[in-house]
Amino acid sequence: SDCKMERTASYAYGVGGQMHAAEGWNWGTKAVVMGGCVLAVGALGYFLMTRKVKMPKKDLHTSVVGIPEGENRMLVQQKFQYVLRNLKGNPEQVKESLDIVYDLTRAPSLLKRMHECGVLDLILEIYAQHTDDRGVVKKTTMILANMATAKELRPMLGSTSLMTDFFWYLDNDVDDSVHEDLLRGIMNLTVEPANENIFLQQGGIDVVERILSNKRTRRVIVFQTARVLVNVVLNKDIRREIIKRPEFVDRLLKLLEQHEQDPELSHRLLRVVASLASDCPLDSYIKLAHPSVARVILRVLDAQDQAEEPHSLVQEICCFSVLKIMTDREGPSADQFVSIMIDFRNALLEKRVSGKSGLALILDILPPYTHKPDTLTMAVLTAVEALVSNDLSKETVRSKEDSWRTLNRFAIESPLPGVRDVAGKIVQACAAERVD
Repeated sequence: SDCKMERTASYAYGVGGQMHAAEGWNWGTKAVVMGGCVLAVGALGYFLMTRKVKMPKKDLHTSVVGIPEGENRMLVQQKFQYVLRNLKGNPEQVKESLDIVYDLTRAPSLLKRMHECGVLDLILEIYAQHTDDRGVVKKTTMILANMATAKELRPMLGSTSLMTDFFWYLDNDVDDSVHEDLLRGIMNLTVEPANENIFLQQGGIDVVERILSNKRTRRVIVFQTARVLVNVVLNKDIRREIIKRPEFVDRLLKLLEQHEQDPELSHRLLRVVASLASDCPLDSYIKLAHPSVARVILRVLDAQDQAEEPHSLVQEICCFSVLKIMTDREGPSADQFVSIMIDFRNALLEKRVSGKSGLALILDILPPYTHKPDTLTMAVLTAVEALVSNDLSKETVRSKEDSWRTLNRFAIESPLPGVRDVAGKIVQACAAERVD
């Protein structure tokens, strides 16, 4: 190391002086010269290690993305050294270093190494200063949003002030392009369940509600906010806090209605509404049984090819929404609840452009019989049970030959009591008028 080289040189120089006195001028002189040379080499090594690293411009701006990992090691190491030396330099050096770091974060395999070598700590330190430099804010936000994609880094990032810093910039920076990256960072952080509680404790619901309540908020920001909500409403404390805010729930339903022709956004809003419906009081259920919810469910079922997400996931979301919103409830407003549920059910039974009703579309995605049905199967079965309420719906079930056979198999052969029970109720409700 640098220090060891200096100590070795000094020792050799001292020994040379002693030998000069004891053993004669020639030998002593040689030792002195040798010691001086070693000292010079040590000093040169120290200078080379501590000087500001200068990289050729072509290397400085060469992206590591797309270069095979075995071939980019030297380039990556040079970039690490450069940013560690220059992230605390003058503004020009800082900005140039941030550009390099951002490029490095686009290579997932390097994210953990950036934490281990200290680059991430320097970025967090810069970010926590709440600088007014828009360029620095934009680039550091993009860097940290990328860093939060690393599963192993999310708990550590959640334990810092990063979530609070994200919220601070959302409230204090008017640049929408920065807001998009801020929300992406929050979305990536909240994939980690422990960070959902930090989101709640640091006032995340207030921040999100303010964004969605602003009618001038652009579609891309609403979309990124919906992605955050899809994550955090998996937390029951967050769901219940949102349900306590009727104006927030009204705004979510209004947005769903406004964007029901936008599959990418409406699917995410539908997932949020479905999660809220999973454990809420009766008056909230009544509110969530909104015509816009039924329309989006039908549109998703009837236009699977427009779905951005995996086919089965979108199907499951629709059935999950039906399942939660159609759940029977008892209470002082039961009559009102039943009336609204009938209207909601009728909307789901209406025929679509394809000529099929929502019930028929749900039956179409009932998977083949299996001893271990997945969550999609359970969602379909429970949704069908909720929708089988009149002669028209029973006739729809009876007319679907393949689905009817599958339902009978689940009712008779399934080793799972819960599955047998739900399928049995469907078959019993429809079998009276059908002879197989």
